[in-house]
Amino acid sequence: MREKKEKKDKKSIVIIEDNVELANFLEELLTEQGYLVSVFNGAQLIQKFDTIKSKPDLFLIDAWLDDQTSGITQVKSLLLDESENKPAILVMSSDQTIEYEVNDLPIEGFIHKPFQIEELLYTIDDAISSND
Repeated sequence: MREKKEKKDKKSIVIIEDNVELANFLEELLTEQGYLVSVFNGAQLIQKFDTIKSKPDLFLIDAWLDDQTSGITQVKSLLLDESENKPAILVMSSDQTIEYEVNDLPIEGFIHKPFQIEELLYTIDDAISSND
């Protein structure tokens, strides 16, 4: 596994995932890697987005959410943000056709489910680093 980040360097990640087991796994994994992690399902994010005081360094978004909220819609909403410090965005899906749908969007990448942990960590680190 990768080395844990120093406390002063902690980057924040918001995970938008409706699969509770996967969301818990990602939260634990990324917390162990030194990230500050918040987890929402689609509906929760819509309700709480305006109350998030500081923007995260990365949004990790599932493309398909059970609560009738499209992760792609969430991505497009985030891309409307015109501030200078836009967070990095990664989209996850087991449906490879989604990769083609998000290919034209200015996001940092796509993660195929199921994923290899090392590949996931590398992709997250790369997305955050390239967005600094």
